[in-house]
Amino acid sequence: MITIVTFISFSELTPRLIEQTVRFAKVLDAQVILAHLLPPEPFVMDMAGVVPMTSQEQRQRLIDADGKRLSELADRLNREGLTTQAEQLVNADIETAMESCARWKVDLIIVGSHHHNALYNTFIGSFRDKLLKAAHCPVLVVPEIDVQ
Repeated sequence: MITIVTFISFSELTPRLIEQTVRFAKVLDAQVILAHLLPPEPFVMDMAGVVPMTSQEQRQRLIDADGKRLSELADRLNREGLTTQAEQLVNADIETAMESCARWKVDLIIVGSHHHNALYNTFIGSFRDKLLKAAHCPVLVVPEIDVQ
């Protein structure tokens, strides 16, 4: 069976990602994995040294809330007749994402394009760009806005 993984960021682009995932999954008779990647906790330097930007409790609440939202999306797709599972990748980076895709034997990756500016991409980077370089299978990039 064909496997599609869709990386969900819970942005305004999520409905479009779900729409394209459903479209391709139905055409390809594919199973779907909705994956949400939570990067390692960012740290800041202050007088006490290096400290996390959020408390462990706040981080866990975020992980739990995102996990619930992801499960709800997967349940919705299951109700539409698609075989769907939710996977939350905590403290993950592009390498972890690609290792997971290999383990899941992914045939197609769907990801959004958020059109950040050059300064953002220089300092933060683009998951999409890293994914395109590292992917072992076709990648469908869903734009943030419709191209007319």
